[in-house]
Amino acid sequence: MLVSIQSESLSRIILARLLLSERDMNKKAKDLSGEERMKLSFAMLFVSDVNLLILDEPTNYLDIPSVEALEKLLVEYEGTLIFTSHDKTFVDRVANEMMYIEGAKIKTYCT
Repeated sequence: MLVSIQSESLSRIILARLLLSERDMNKKAKDLSGEERMKLSFAMLFVSDVNLLILDEPTNYLDIPSVEALEKLLVEYEGTLIFTSHDKTFVDRVANEMMYIEGAKIKTYCT
């Protein structure tokens, strides 16, 4: 279970930055669309006390404005972020180092 270390006000700001409307914030989680649930999940991570995020294809199911909003939050994230993505634009905007696995070794990707 994730526990928020942030105030309700900051939690609402993060939800809004992920493009959830005030009306969406007042819905029960079971009534949210798949994309809205993804945004809620990301918001829950950002207000928790974790300092390592491991994300697998975080842009799946998000529209372009939502991807751009997520990019901004991830760039500002102060913890460690490890993610996989086939979205080259997202990778270029968020990652500061790229790695890949070859055989049983992790190698740094050089551009």
